Amino acid sequence: MKNQLNPAQSTELPSEAEVRRYLAQNPDFFERNAVSLETLELKHACVPAASLIERQVQQLRSRSQQLELKLQELLRAAGNNDRLAEALQQLALGLFKAKSVAAALSLTEDLLKQQFLADQVVVRLQVEMPKRTAKKIQHYFVAEAENWIVFEDLLLSGRIVCGQLLRDQLRFFSLHGVPQRGSYALMPLLSGERILGVMMIGSHDPDRFSPTMGVDFLNHFSQLLAGRLAQFFK
Repeated sequence: MKNQLNPAQSTELPSEAEVRRYLAQNPDFFERNAVSLETLELKHACVPAASLIERQVQQLRSRSQQLELKLQELLRAAGNNDRLAEALQQLALGLFKAKSVAAALSLTEDLLKQQFLADQVVVRLQVEMPKRTAKKIQHYFVAEAENWIVFEDLLLSGRIVCGQLLRDQLRFFSLHGVPQRGSYALMPLLSGERILGVMMIGSHDPDRFSPTMGVDFLNHFSQLLAGRLAQFFK
């Protein structure tokens, strides 16, 4: 049996909570009391007043718009993932064909700049520089152990870090034209337990690489590059 409001039980008007509970338990109330709808008004931001049906239509329209925006967001994410997956395939094929360290690094830098809208991509290698390394790629090699202390946690954890760089990390890269402001993604280059170096992607946009962003594709890119470099430095 549906609950009834019994005026005889109390001389006081029912509370809002009691009214809500009653209407929830009696959803057909306005069907049995249609006259109540003629004077019922709900004020909201859209217009000074609206009927109950108009308000319900407005809420449904608002929910529909929210769902549409969510769908568009999901479609954009799917399209972005497809684009990055294709770029990942291009990198894999390109690295397979690369005949030198210079070619592998150049290909990776170009793809990352294009796919992640980056302003800089910088790779620094900790491995010993081959004696016949061309001068044009000598700047990739940083042999001094003390310079790598600022990346100790990064290299030991093997995890990609996004956000702001530490001052010493900025100093490590600033010698090569990297901006002092912006956002960055730091990627360790590891082959098993072997440390090869570090790769940095930089953007002038301080929000481009945030600590909460997904890094799955960045991780795939860095693993592909590290795997190919390890073959050159056997």
